[in-house]
Amino acid sequence: MRLKILHERENMKLSAREIRILELLCEGYSDKEIAKKLKNSPRTIQTHITRLILKLNARNRTAAVAVYLRKYAMKFA
Repeated sequence: MRLKILHERENMKLSAREIRILELLCEGYSDKEIAKKLKNSPRTIQTHITRLILKLNARNRTAAVAVYLRKYAMKFA
């Protein structure tokens, strides 16, 4: 049920934290490295990534990064 609720809200805007995590993923950082950099636990970062995948309607973290680059980052280039 919770996943369904998140999926229904996939068109929500990305938060600053989510964007920062996507940027770090683009730079090749692992979950543990992102957690250390942002002073969170690796599990918290994994949760953020799971929600990003749902919000961006992506199949996995790599696809989420690709969607982000296409839809969001390119708007500011």
